[in-house]
Amino acid sequence: MVLAKNPAAPDIAVAHSPKAIFLSYSYIAPFVAQAKSSGAVLIAQVQTVGQARAAADAGADMVVAQGTEAGGHGAARATLPLVPAVIDAVGPIPVLASGRVADVRGLTAALAFGAAGVLVCSAFVAAEESLASAKDNSGSRPGPAMIRPRDPNLIYCEGLIGPMA
Repeated sequence: MVLAKNPAAPDIAVAHSPKAIFLSYSYIAPFVAQAKSSGAVLIAQVQTVGQARAAADAGADMVVAQGTEAGGHGAARATLPLVPAVIDAVGPIPVLASGRVADVRGLTAALAFGAAGVLVCSAFVAAEESLASAKDNSGSRPGPAMIRPRDPNLIYCEGLIGPMA
């Protein structure tokens, strides 16, 4: 976990006055007060209904329901069945769908299931505009092991890339 390896990460993020702070795996409770005091929207990415409830109870402003299709991250439920279950669990808190949402069909399906929107990640890594670059120029879509950050606002951790805040 990034926070275990760099406990100063929340302080660094808050010092930049972010509009939002995005935390994964519902481990948000220790950081809620700090995030809220910065004025940032606190977004919690979860893989289960239980994690969604814990994130909502801790004070998340938004929840991302991440299914098994999302970059191979640990989850036990596909995105589309997970989304309505998370919506039911967290009440009025907006829920975004994440996992195999790569085009308008995925967006439409997520919205039909009640999501407030979607989080699209891996589909953008291979885009020309991406802040990540492939180690080779073979033209193939880069996988996590091929991604190298080109921007100091990105972090690279064990084959994964994501926004610092």
